[in-house]
Amino acid sequence: MQRYVLAISAICLLAVGVVVLLQPDPMVRLEAELASLEPRDALDRLAAAEKAGPLSRNLYLMHARLDVAHGNFEAAHREYLRVLVDASGHAKTLDEMAELAALRGDLTAAVRLRKRGYFQAPDMVRRQDLGYLLRLSGNSRAEMELLQDVSPRQLTPFEQQRLSELLLASGDIAAYRDVLVFLSNGTDETALTARRQLLQLDIETGQPDQAMARASDWNTAAPADRDTLDQSLRTLIGRGATTEALTVAERSIVNDPEIGDVSVDAFLAAGYGGIGRHLQTLWLDADPNFDLADWLALALNAERSGDMAALRRALARHTTGDAPPPPAVFLQMLRYQGARALLPYRAFMTPDLFSQMPLLGAAWCNLHRDMPQTFAYLRDAVNATDPLLTEWDRQIWMLVAQDLRGTPYYRDLLSGPLADSGITTLLRASVLGLVPTSFPAAAPAATGD
Repeated sequence: MQRYVLAISAICLLAVGVVVLLQPDPMVRLEAELASLEPRDALDRLAAAEKAGPLSRNLYLMHARLDVAHGNFEAAHREYLRVLVDASGHAKTLDEMAELAALRGDLTAAVRLRKRGYFQAPDMVRRQDLGYLLRLSGNSRAEMELLQDVSPRQLTPFEQQRLSELLLASGDIAAYRDVLVFLSNGTDETALTARRQLLQLDIETGQPDQAMARASDWNTAAPADRDTLDQSLRTLIGRGATTEALTVAERSIVNDPEIGDVSVDAFLAAGYGGIGRHLQTLWLDADPNFDLADWLALALNAERSGDMAALRRALARHTTGDAPPPPAVFLQMLRYQGARALLPYRAFMTPDLFSQMPLLGAAWCNLHRDMPQTFAYLRDAVNATDPLLTEWDRQIWMLVAQDLRGTPYYRDLLSGPLADSGITTLLRASVLGLVPTSFPAAAPAATGD
């Protein structure tokens, strides 16, 4: 019997122990209670609880945050200090204390606390916040050292630019160049920006040969990289290193003729027509098979320069293995030299070509006195949405249309409706005698053959 009594007693004691163990901690119960209160009531409840004895770390943090929210900065500062003593400088607490110090206008304390938090648990956000405070305090040296403490690749684009500015301002050109060299080893936008800045630095420090060598090395390492080549050439040309840019361009055409148009375009866009045509000749020699992109680039160059020689040369060597010349090629000839310039290329003058560029069909058929087809293509050209007629093309359209004057076709064009309002205005004005029946050339005379 005594044995059963002891067993029952043991079970009762165990049950009591379990109840005690499962009973929530008073501080945990208080946290739950505070979560259901309004902020002002929560502050009062915390103040009452603190009078009864020390609070937990979480409650001191809650008290500090509520004080901050209510503008009680001094009280919040005291609560944070209690947390720091208990938590041995927890980084998150230091972050909040730094924000509080900034709110109180104590920038020195804010910087000190941010530094403690960053060096205790370094990450990108803490680094950016610390850098911002250092900028506000005017401590450029400390900000530069902060940014130099990590790999340039770990910096944000803003931080990379900021570090560059700080290094330049400090006169440490060697360190600035090292950062740019490091960042230039990549294929992203950051690397592209760093490469441009490197070339600018080389030229500005009197080392154009070094800039040329860098640009050539980049092209040799990645011959098909159009963006780097284009930026390199434009940077060199823009900084006056034209001779060095020409050397890079000539080497790039040897390395990969497929992107020869990049070099030509860079020089023509900068106004160096002679060099552009020289490079265009090298490109044509090195690239025996033209694709659509090559033809379009050549047509654009012809539009800029008025020189049809390269187009004619490319057409003369055209084979069945090449991509067919797009309408833009022949449009340049029509614009600069008139419809008769198309006669040597009658093999290309097909209904398919004219359906893509009806203005060409109108000019070609008018040259051969085919009025019905001329009228049809004029109507298609003026109603097409792709391509739209430019002002230059409207003048060509009007010149062709004038040859239909006195015919039912011209009356049909006048009666419309036509999608191009510019053409409608010109047609009506021509009937009223407000515009001449012939137009001056819309572009300078061709300089090529």
